[in-house]
Amino acid sequence: MADTTRTQAAMREQEDRLENRITSKLEARLIEITTSIRQAIDSSIDQRISETLQRDTRLTRIDFPHFGGDAIHQWIYQCETYFAIDGTPEDVRVKLAIIHFEGKALQCHTTFVQNLPGGNLPTWTEFTKILIDRFGEVCDDPMFGLMQL
Repeated sequence: MADTTRTQAAMREQEDRLENRITSKLEARLIEITTSIRQAIDSSIDQRISETLQRDTRLTRIDFPHFGGDAIHQWIYQCETYFAIDGTPEDVRVKLAIIHFEGKALQCHTTFVQNLPGGNLPTWTEFTKILIDRFGEVCDDPMFGLMQL
């Protein structure tokens, strides 16, 4: 019976050592994984900050064109050039343009928004067609004024 007790004690001691070794290895591996994840997150954050700073710095040199109701085709061309340089997403383009409206363009837009079903803004393509219908062709043609004389 004494042999059985010693064998059981030896087995428990061996189990404890094995458990301690496994625990130590698991803790070490967990620390490695945690460190690796932190480094990946830090790298990702640094990259996003760098991209944002580069974009913001670049765009501070380019002013978005204002629109007061005249020369609609030139204004649309300037906007689309700006969007191409900036990489402006489609869903932001109309909103970005609207905040640069002035005078009669802003007045017309205010009325337009009040009549929108559900308050949903059109896409950029639809929006430019609406603006051309309202401000285009006749107003853009320099010969129109001469022909009216």
